[in-house]
Amino acid sequence: MQPDGKIVTGCVAEVGPVTKFAAARFLPNGLLDTTYGVGGVNYFDFGTGANESVSGVALDPLQRLVLAGSAGNVFAVARVSGDPLLRFNSITAQANRDMYLTGLGVPGEAQTLLRATNLTGVFSPFASVSADALGNWEYLDTNAPAFPKGLYRLSYP
Repeated sequence: MQPDGKIVTGCVAEVGPVTKFAAARFLPNGLLDTTYGVGGVNYFDFGTGANESVSGVALDPLQRLVLAGSAGNVFAVARVSGDPLLRFNSITAQANRDMYLTGLGVPGEAQTLLRATNLTGVFSPFASVSADALGNWEYLDTNAPAFPKGLYRLSYP
């Protein structure tokens, strides 16, 4: 339960033949909060092309939603910092090991890409991406081959 009385649940969503991380938020009266995500549901896709499922949900000390589970049989965690719909739609390794990132952000605004260059989880900003009028953005990370165990994060503002 969020401090404002809204209730967030972790769940899965069927997307074609596979399931993806999802979270739904409800108002204190039990009705779906349609201001959250898309019609009350926020979707998170790790781009594995395999089943992804939420096993646990919590709020961290800053009241950000944290979802944990598996993505293609690999442990996965998604931390959601706020209500704007920010997500990675896909993270695809190219033949030369560059990473092609696509996602959804705040329409018409710049979002910041952050990267942790190893598994310590210390993230640093490295690029800005501008979302179009529908919120779509894309970025080719040509420095990815230098960080084979890197992690990505998207932030706004």
